[in-house]
Amino acid sequence: MRTGIRREEHMKRHPNDKNKRKIKGITWSKKTERDKKLKEFHKTHVYTWVSHNRRGWVSIGEEE
Repeated sequence: MRTGIRREEHMKRHPNDKNKRKIKGITWSKKTERDKKLKEFHKTHVYTWVSHNRRGWVSIGEEE
């Protein structure tokens, strides 16, 4: 019973987890889906000061 709850909590924290084993080592292949998402994230977010002693990622406002 507790296992089902833990699985649901994990899925909430990691919605893009596809439950596949990762290959250890460096992969010199094409860009992966994760690389594409990370590049898109860096286009829409900036790492800056959130409070006087803390930094964090903040979404850049888009104006249309």
